Amino acid sequence: MVYVEDFRKLSLYQKSLDLCYAVYRFIENNAVELKSEEELKIRKMAVRIPAAIAAGIGQTNMKIRFKSLNKAKGLLMELEVLMSKLVQVTEIKQAEYRELQNYYGQLIRLMNGYFSWMSKKNQNI
Repeated sequence: MVYVEDFRKLSLYQKSLDLCYAVYRFIENNAVELKSEEELKIRKMAVRIPAAIAAGIGQTNMKIRFKSLNKAKGLLMELEVLMSKLVQVTEIKQAEYRELQNYYGQLIRLMNGYFSWMSKKNQNI
């Protein structure tokens, strides 16, 4: 039987959930400035990031794992671009946006570290 990591224990997954919660709080606090279509798009993107990370970590095939985690990284970058455009167009508080930027940075560093760890692990096999 092949061992599959428990994604819930990894800090990468936990931080992605924290980002998701922060995005939801951000939307609640700025509901007046945002349109419903924008809110829906942001929420979907935020939820898809932890889902892609969980799907990737649960894979035993390294190629599929890399693909899923790269998808999560792409979604994270798309979300960051979308949010930065919204901040420029609307009157959203910069402090709340800085909190999201902090989560983006943490997640990118964790993903890069996880990619590095997987590459080393894959070379040892």
